[in-house]
Amino acid sequence: MYYNRNTGVGRAFGNLELIDTLEDVRIFGEEGHYNRITKRTVILGSPLAIKYYDEDSLMLMSDTMIDITDTLTGKRELLAYHNATIFSLDMQGLADSLVYSFTDSIINLYEDPIMWSEENQITGDTLMILQAKSQIDKMLVRNKAFIISDDKDDKFNQIKGRNMVAFFDQNELRSVDVKGNGQSVYYAKEDSVSYSGVNDIVCSDMFIRVDSNKVREITFYSTPEGTFYPVDQFPASKKKLPDFEWYIEKRPNEKLFLARYREPH
Repeated sequence: MYYNRNTGVGRAFGNLELIDTLEDVRIFGEEGHYNRITKRTVILGSPLAIKYYDEDSLMLMSDTMIDITDTLTGKRELLAYHNATIFSLDMQGLADSLVYSFTDSIINLYEDPIMWSEENQITGDTLMILQAKSQIDKMLVRNKAFIISDDKDDKFNQIKGRNMVAFFDQNELRSVDVKGNGQSVYYAKEDSVSYSGVNDIVCSDMFIRVDSNKVREITFYSTPEGTFYPVDQFPASKKKLPDFEWYIEKRPNEKLFLARYREPH
């Protein structure tokens, strides 16, 4: 380790561990650069950050991390650049870059972000995750918003639109507000096993209620166009909405993070 008291610049190399007892955060890496004046710390060498909660923890890894505090407002953020990956028991995600705000626990994901929660895959140009009491409260999806839920046997419930707000309760998706270019394909069930048919609907704005990851009700705010098909008559060409991509093989798991983890000193 090296630190110059006059310039406020410090460096550390090899088995780096940054400990923040106030935020209950630990950051691991192989190289760190600290500037006391600008309140900026850069962590390199396969960095891993862990935010601890009472019943779970949020883990983040990327190529580079920057822990920075605004010297005027005091707002503190953790920036993760390139190959940003997050994992908790209730949500997992990928993006080119990510920003975590210590002030309000908001997570922003940029450039080809993908989020998973339970059976749902959520994509868009950018994602913003708002948390309450360490749980997902709502997720804002901007531009090319797309939610896909695997209903097994090559049946995918899909919600697509220009922008969306997804609302959660106890980390489970409860409703989706679609704004602009709304499209939906969902498989209606008579019971937990049998399907009554498939709804294929286009409507600019819609509000969708979800229970147990199943679409239960849709409210349309402009004239909808749609067809209800018997399952065996649903055209194969309509089973997947335009731009459909199922990225299940990319979904992060805990093993990825444990490979970087070291026991705290």
